[in-house]
Amino acid sequence: MNDRSRYTILFVLCYSVIASCTGQTAKELFESGNAKAQTHDYKGSIADLDKVITLEPQWAKAYYNRANAKSALHEYEDAIKDYSAAIKYDTAYKEAYYNRGNTLVKMQRFDSAIADYTIAIGLDPMFSRGYFSRGTTYGDVKKYREALMDLDVAIMLDTSYPRAYLNRGTILAKMHRFADAKADLDHVLSTDTKNDRAYLIRAMAEAGLEESEAACADFHQAKLRGNKEAGQYIKEYCDGK
Repeated sequence: MNDRSRYTILFVLCYSVIASCTGQTAKELFESGNAKAQTHDYKGSIADLDKVITLEPQWAKAYYNRANAKSALHEYEDAIKDYSAAIKYDTAYKEAYYNRGNTLVKMQRFDSAIADYTIAIGLDPMFSRGYFSRGTTYGDVKKYREALMDLDVAIMLDTSYPRAYLNRGTILAKMHRFADAKADLDHVLSTDTKNDRAYLIRAMAEAGLEESEAACADFHQAKLRGNKEAGQYIKEYCDGK
């Protein structure tokens, strides 16, 4: 055996046992990757998790965390591959299905996202975020009846879920159920007075109810809080009110 072959064998053995001879174990690298992700150092996190996966190629959580970091960097295709690997090694990994669904939504692959949310809910029928995200995605594809049913369940499971009330109010407004929509938006704004989107949707509901003064007041509140759509509604609906 020549010196080059000996060196290669020693290097591989060293890397596989103690992570490139630095003394870091897979667990330590995993924890380092998590810490870097928490400070938004996603590239550093991925670098650590690459090493973890080299050492522990069937560690589902490592693939999952690397997928989260890649998704944060908008590397969606690679993120999907890692979520799928996490699921391969842990077929009951609810959060991997859920976050793969979230990434698919960002890619506008709505039907595939709904399928993943459905699996996550099947794994945990009390998973309020699963119902929320599936309901919101049903709304994206204009399946409002299904959206409303899921958002009802999300709120039933977690009554303090402001985004669920906001999204349900939005769906209700699109269905012309303006009084119900307004009630949901009132709930959101009772605890979050800076929510520009809630003011905008409540204004739309109030306009549908022919409460023009209240609608214009809310359109102005939405604009004041930075909503980019509100100005056009003020111009078209309020006419200087």
